Amino acid sequence: METLIADTSFVHDSADKHEEFMRALRQSLSVLQEKLTTDDQPIHATAGWNQVLETYKQLCNFCKEKLNYDTTGQPDAQKAIFSFIVHLLENDLSMLHLQIAYFSIRDRSFELKEYIQGLNDTSLRPLIMAVCQRERKEAGVDTKAFCDMYERVMIQLFRDTLKKEQSKMFTNELLDLSVYLYLDCIHLEEDSYKMLATTGKNVLNSLDDPFTNIKDINRLKSYLKHSGEVITQPSFASSEKTADVVKDFIESFVTKLSKRGLVKEVYNEVFDLLLCITKCPFHENGFDIKLFEEVMYFFIRIPDKILSKSAELFTAMAKRYTNLLDEMDMRYLNSGRYADTVLSNALKKLYADNKEVARQWLEMLVPLFKKPCEDTMRACYLIVSNDKGYKWKDYPDIAHQVADLITAFQPPNEYDVTNEAEQKKLQEFLKIFKSAVEYFFDGLKKSRMLKDYGRPMACLSLKLLESKNTELLELSEAIAERTELNPKVDKEFMIEMIKKFHLVLKNEDHLWNESWPLQRAANDFIEHCMDPFKDGKAFTDEELRVFVSVCVTSLSYDCVHPETGQFPSVYFLVFLTIIKVLFNWLSALNKMNLAEELVPRLMKCLEVDDESVVQLCAVYLNMLGKVSSGQQAVAPYLDDLIKIYLEKRQDMLLLAINEIYPCNPKALKNHFRSLMELLEETIDTSVLTYLGMLFQKVSTKQAELFTEQDVEILLNKAQKVVNSQTTFLGIVSELCKRRPECLVPHIDLLLDHSLWNPVMSSYYIKDMLSTLAIYKEDLAPRVLDDMFLTAKSSQDKSSLVTALNSIRMIGFKYPELLKPMRSQLDQMQLVDVDAVNMRQTILDMIDGKTSEDMLKKLHKQQEDIQNLVGRVDDTEEAVTDVKNELERQGEQLETTKKTVDEQGQHLDEIQQTVDETVIKVEEIDQKTLSHAPFWARDVSKLLNPVSEHDWRLLSRRLGYSNDDIRGWAQQADPCMAMLNEWYAVRKTSEATYAVLTQLQEMDRMDTAIIVENAMKNSEAVVEDEGFEYTSPPEIFLSYQWGHQPEVKLLKQHLEMAGYECWLDIGQMGGGDKLFEKIDKGIRGAKIIISCVTAKYAKSPNCNREVNLAVSLNKPVIPLLLESCTWPPPGSMGPIFSEYLFVRFYQRGGEELSDDRYWPKEKFQELLLQINTFGLPPNEKKIDQVYKNWWMPVVQEIKIDKNKTKNGGYTQQMEPSVQDLKAAESPDVFISYQWGKQKHIIKLYERLTSLGFTCWLDIKQMGGGDSLYDKIDRGLRGCKVVVSCVTQKYALSANCRREVSLADALKKPLLPLLLEQMTWPPSGPMSMVLSQLLYINCAKDESVQMTWDGQKFTELVNNIKKYVPMELQKDPPLKKDKFTEPVKDKTKEPMKDNTELLKDNNTEPVKAKNAEPMKNKNTEPVKDKNTEPVKDKNTEPVKDKNTVLVKVKNTEPVKDKNTEPVKDKNAEPVKDKNAEPVKDKNTEPLKDKSTEPVKDKNTEPVKDKNTELSHNTISVSSKFKITQSSPDKISEPSKDKTVPLSVKSNESSLNVTSNQELKVNASDAQTTIISENSRKVTTPQSVTPDSLKGHVRKQQRLLKPIHSDPSKNVPPASKAEMTSRSPVRKQLSQKPKATTRPLRLPPLQHSKSPAPQVTSVQEKFPQRPRVSVVQKKKASG
Repeated sequence: METLIADTSFVHDSADKHEEFMRALRQSLSVLQEKLTTDDQPIHATAGWNQVLETYKQLCNFCKEKLNYDTTGQPDAQKAIFSFIVHLLENDLSMLHLQIAYFSIRDRSFELKEYIQGLNDTSLRPLIMAVCQRERKEAGVDTKAFCDMYERVMIQLFRDTLKKEQSKMFTNELLDLSVYLYLDCIHLEEDSYKMLATTGKNVLNSLDDPFTNIKDINRLKSYLKHSGEVITQPSFASSEKTADVVKDFIESFVTKLSKRGLVKEVYNEVFDLLLCITKCPFHENGFDIKLFEEVMYFFIRIPDKILSKSAELFTAMAKRYTNLLDEMDMRYLNSGRYADTVLSNALKKLYADNKEVARQWLEMLVPLFKKPCEDTMRACYLIVSNDKGYKWKDYPDIAHQVADLITAFQPPNEYDVTNEAEQKKLQEFLKIFKSAVEYFFDGLKKSRMLKDYGRPMACLSLKLLESKNTELLELSEAIAERTELNPKVDKEFMIEMIKKFHLVLKNEDHLWNESWPLQRAANDFIEHCMDPFKDGKAFTDEELRVFVSVCVTSLSYDCVHPETGQFPSVYFLVFLTIIKVLFNWLSALNKMNLAEELVPRLMKCLEVDDESVVQLCAVYLNMLGKVSSGQQAVAPYLDDLIKIYLEKRQDMLLLAINEIYPCNPKALKNHFRSLMELLEETIDTSVLTYLGMLFQKVSTKQAELFTEQDVEILLNKAQKVVNSQTTFLGIVSELCKRRPECLVPHIDLLLDHSLWNPVMSSYYIKDMLSTLAIYKEDLAPRVLDDMFLTAKSSQDKSSLVTALNSIRMIGFKYPELLKPMRSQLDQMQLVDVDAVNMRQTILDMIDGKTSEDMLKKLHKQQEDIQNLVGRVDDTEEAVTDVKNELERQGEQLETTKKTVDEQGQHLDEIQQTVDETVIKVEEIDQKTLSHAPFWARDVSKLLNPVSEHDWRLLSRRLGYSNDDIRGWAQQADPCMAMLNEWYAVRKTSEATYAVLTQLQEMDRMDTAIIVENAMKNSEAVVEDEGFEYTSPPEIFLSYQWGHQPEVKLLKQHLEMAGYECWLDIGQMGGGDKLFEKIDKGIRGAKIIISCVTAKYAKSPNCNREVNLAVSLNKPVIPLLLESCTWPPPGSMGPIFSEYLFVRFYQRGGEELSDDRYWPKEKFQELLLQINTFGLPPNEKKIDQVYKNWWMPVVQEIKIDKNKTKNGGYTQQMEPSVQDLKAAESPDVFISYQWGKQKHIIKLYERLTSLGFTCWLDIKQMGGGDSLYDKIDRGLRGCKVVVSCVTQKYALSANCRREVSLADALKKPLLPLLLEQMTWPPSGPMSMVLSQLLYINCAKDESVQMTWDGQKFTELVNNIKKYVPMELQKDPPLKKDKFTEPVKDKTKEPMKDNTELLKDNNTEPVKAKNAEPMKNKNTEPVKDKNTEPVKDKNTEPVKDKNTVLVKVKNTEPVKDKNTEPVKDKNAEPVKDKNAEPVKDKNTEPLKDKSTEPVKDKNTEPVKDKNTELSHNTISVSSKFKITQSSPDKISEPSKDKTVPLSVKSNESSLNVTSNQELKVNASDAQTTIISENSRKVTTPQSVTPDSLKGHVRKQQRLLKPIHSDPSKNVPPASKAEMTSRSPVRKQLSQKPKATTRPLRLPPLQHSKSPAPQVTSVQEKFPQRPRVSVVQKKKASG
């Protein structure tokens, strides 16, 4: 160098010289480089090493000096030095090289920093790669010194030299270097590693958060993987500080990945890293746990929006999660929160209630429950509580695994944990475990799977019950509450559980009196073990004693808490839980004697000073005393029990004494006086009741204990305590029977009826009086007088019958006292049947009939007794002989036994022969002709064995008697014999169908299948040619086979009445067509008649028929063939509950002379119902018996005009007509409760007599009617509702419905109070009735029988507010010689020129039940001149030329030459009042001017607003028709005869030829005038409104039926007509006039249009009603 410098001249300006110098400089650096890159390197800190550094420094100084004079060469020098450094570092990262590099970069002379900063990535790469190399060739250098120098170089380079942009160009290389420095250098010494880790940190800092920005995911995965590899190395870390550096790096690295949301990309590597951490060998100060927790932040810090519902990712991550869970040590679960963290922060979001991965979601429970800790239990709780996406019933396999793991849980011993923190942690774990288990079992309960796990749950509950931890005891309680045992299979298991619990209960070291959770858990465990077993039938006596033993143990301890004294103690609570169920079992089984051991302990508990304990023990002693088996056990303690009661005065003890007393009555004797004193002084109603019950029993068993003073006490109590009056009187009544002498002094008290409740106590009073009268004769007259007074005045049935019975008893003892009172008995007005029968019995007794009969019976009984005594003597002798004979036969039996043994061997040989013979016989039998089908043998084999439903039951159901069954029982095959006879006398198809039906109803489906299969097979033999109706029968008869004869008779009579009926007999085919035929029959029928019996309601086939009929909306008429409940129980109940039945069986007094089993009038009711449904009979098929079934019985009607308004001329509306009208549009709807029915019927009759149309259920309802439908129509059509309010009315559900509907329809309500009660009545009606004023008829009950007086007038006036009763005025008529107009009430009646001839002997005939009725729109007009002449013989004058006026029920006159017009829809209607008045002796004089006389049925003249009455008039005589007007009156001879048929809405007038009908156009009054000037008037106002209402509605139902008039006359009336009246006889022989419809020109009225005039063939639903002008005998 000296030579170079010496030889160089620096004074020049030549570039060549400069270049030469720089060449020489580079050559010098190159030489130095070669020297420093050889294998022979100077050793650190030696002279050679220092020489190299000095050389390089001098060289650099030389360059500096040169560059100071010539700065143009600086770039070249920088490049040369940079290249020199790079080559050195590339060769080796030796200490010397790093020193030179550090010196060069730090030296500011060359400005190498600026040079490096100006380099591009290509020029800079060699340097970066050189410093990032990881291998060193240098050896023997101190590691710490090297690391120090390396750190300086890297800091100088990356922190002070390179720009961040330059560093980022080498991100991957620098990241690799950093990871290497952090992870791969951890084996170095602590100081050295820290320096390298710091270097790595500086490198990372130069990259500006590279883990966040790097896009190479695979590189990141490799770093995670490498981290795990390093951690698991055996020489992982030399110290805790070194390990902490790695922990910080990994935590920072993983956190950056989490924040970037790279969960989907790197979750596998994270799980691998966690697994590696669990295998880390370095555990100082919990390093591995801390590192594990730091890595877990990867899941905690995941951004919320990163994870969403993903089935695929969830499945994969869940698999890794569970795999790691299986391999993980419990240390990391207890501290690392792995299970809960991953599940709640990642897996839950991915699951999101996705049903597709529900199985994977639940499968995680299995590994979690396998490692129970707080962390895993939190995870389990999260899974089971998040149950929206699954149901346990879909995953029973998982549920079974989880349940097994839970039940296998071993509770930790809390006493093994001494650390307070650990103790707290344990409590938290148990708390979470309890919550998770509760949620799991709740899920099973929702899926109804708990019964499958009842046993393991009970075992776990009992296991936890032994713990002393509060949380575990609460868990035991929770599991016990959810335990469900299966009583069918878990009985033995439950007994074992109770035995184990008993052992736990005996453990006195347990916290029984200290832990309330333990008490609850024990109580719930017992309760849920026993609750599934509803009765004790399944348990043996030994098993029941297990429960008793637990109760005995429980009662061995204190009943209250031993320290606090609170009720109850845990032992007594267990006792109460068991005894409640156990005593119910034992009571039902009558095995209370098994609990005998408990009685002394219960008695001991009664001494406890706690009211609750005493009361409960008394309850169970009471239960013991109620059962005969328990009474014997507790009876010996009755004396002590009474003492305790008298001391403690506990009511339940008195009740127990009541039950136990009958078993030990002697124990009461010593305490009787104390109990009687208690009765006298107490005022407690419950004590009085219980003492009364006790003394009631004492009076029957120990009547001698009572004294006369005691009787006085009892009577005084009976007077003072009204509520217990019957109880005390019952005691006195029993004493009266046994000790009547004690009651004699109190006879006056008993006769004073004001002291006793007439309803409650009348029976006892009368019983005692009759007993005393029999006991002492001098009391009998007073008692008899009292009884007669009661019988006369009493309106109560029970009181009346009791009084009569007492009279009978006294009269039997003292007949002489009763004979003078016979007249009083005869005068009694009795209505009740029982009372009438009782009176008759007394009368017979007076007449001496009864005594003789009884005497004869006594004599006969004495003879029988004597005969029996003789027979007994004979029997005793015979018994002695039998004994001797038995001894002799005993000896013979021994010999016979030996013979039998020998014969037994022969029988075995014969058996084989018999078996072979049987086979052959069966073959022969099959070939033998028999009436029964081939399948009968198979059926017989099944029915011959004795059972409840064998061949005997089939025989009875087929109608055979017991004698028949006994006869068949003697044959080898009784069932076959029976079937053979069954088929011998019947058609095969009918017989088979009957057998099949009965087998099905007997529930013998095994045999029914054989019959059905045989019938199916026979179908293919030949095609059916079944009977087909040309038109389906109108009526389908549904019945049960057991009542076939009755239904056949019903079918016969219905066909006689003209109705074709469908009956299964004779119309059924093979088995396949059984239901098909029935279906066709029901679908084709118009009406279904159900023949209801108890068996009918239970028959499956009959149920099917009724259900099909209802489904098809067929009308159903139920006939009740026998007395049974209605509606019938079973599936028919809801259907028939809406229908009213027709009682179709006879009661006493209703028997008929023929074979009919129904009351006569009920068949008429059935026919009426059939007609109501619009089904007409076939006229051609009607038998003579039912030709005129609807005709009423002829009655002679007598009317006393003095007892009626207007002299008897008030119009009477037919009850049936009015009822039918009321059914649609009544004026008054009467709402009531049936308890007051007889009073309401009187009200109905009273209102109807005033002209109101009233709706009453018993008047408007018939069999087959819909109850609620009729009520609804009645309410909707009425004008006002009368509500008859009583206590029962307010509580009746149907009455509440009526009031509610009336209120909803805004109908006026008139409350009628019939009983003393608060207003408004309590209940739902109060809101409706509270604002209404009621009419009080309760004060005077006599008003309710007569319905007269001020209150009734008030009711009528209120009704008139809504139903006006205005007087209708008619326009006046002009006088002529034929007619006289009727005047209004306010005017004087117009006088006629002539009056009817009056006869003093003439008086109108009055019907017994006739009562004038007031029409609501008209008032009757009385005319003095129209009063009939009275006759003493009550017979009107007979006139030979009298015109016969026949009133008929919707039938016009039929001529022999005229074919009657038939109408199938016509419905005959009865009219009881349609009979004309009979007259024998009186005949009015002929007078053309005579005003027509009105009889009782004559209707007053109506005005324009009055509706036509419901009449059809047919006059069979010669009349002419005229029309008169106010201006001109036509003469009969001049008027033109025209055919006439006047039709109103519900009335029709039919007149034959040669008749004259006079019609006044002004008042529309129709008058029929005969040739002898007699007139028949039917006053009818005709208005358009009156013609519209009912006509259209009723036209569908009925048409008049033409028939022979003579046939419509009842037999008696017809006979009278022909025999008594010559005129009638002559008339009956005359040819009939031809009936033809007559037409009348429209009637003219001054204020209203003319009525509609139609043909007589129109339909009219109501019965006819006309006025009969002449009071004489008529024929219809």
